[in-house]
Amino acid sequence: MFTFSSGMRTTMKCIAFRCTEGCQQSSRPRQFPILLVCFAALIAGMAQGCGGVMATAGDNEVFEPTRENLSRYQVPEWFHDAKIGFFYHWGPSSVIGDHWNKDVMDFCRQQGKYAGSNLAKRNPPGQWGANMYPNPGKPQSEQNSNSVLQRKWYGDQKKFGYKDLIPLMTGSKFDPAKMVRLLDEAGVKYVVPMAVHHDGFAMWDSQVIDEFNTAKMGPKKDTVRMVVEQARRRRMKVGVSTHAAR
Repeated sequence: MFTFSSGMRTTMKCIAFRCTEGCQQSSRPRQFPILLVCFAALIAGMAQGCGGVMATAGDNEVFEPTRENLSRYQVPEWFHDAKIGFFYHWGPSSVIGDHWNKDVMDFCRQQGKYAGSNLAKRNPPGQWGANMYPNPGKPQSEQNSNSVLQRKWYGDQKKFGYKDLIPLMTGSKFDPAKMVRLLDEAGVKYVVPMAVHHDGFAMWDSQVIDEFNTAKMGPKKDTVRMVVEQARRRRMKVGVSTHAAR
């Protein structure tokens, strides 16, 4: 568990990322080509940017979003020995961690004592920005669980919206050097910070998203660059994940 700001905790998981036969059994098979294209592009970028060796099915091959074409893709040589990688999400919605506990999770998922309660509609907490506003004209049972909690914690969404979470994301305890050192000591071989989530808030000093980014708001730091620089100093592979297209 890493603490990035006073009172706000963000859980980050070390992930051993391997695509096995389980991919073929996904409950959402139509998304598989898109996900693998993104994964292939991420690994390719990491290899190219960090001096890794990129292995493909052929020189200058263009991959298409089909199982047949992607089945010829081969990961870089270094990835075969990289047993543990570290992906993390950190953004304005992380501020709600101030209030987080099992009861809140159960309410969001409408499970446990809230199962069948009709108090709200089930929402994944990771999509807070998309679900924190009320559904006008809908009964209580069709209101997003996230919006019910948002109103409870911060008041009327017309007065306190998603953008108002940004100043609360101070990052006062954000210590990339310590974080990366601990990851390195734990055997992590590659680090992938989230650069931008579906909310469009950039976690780096973006020249395109030139206002709503961490260099101008919230932590007032280029957080992605700081993590990437620390990882490269320790000769770890690095990449970034973007979710803006969803």
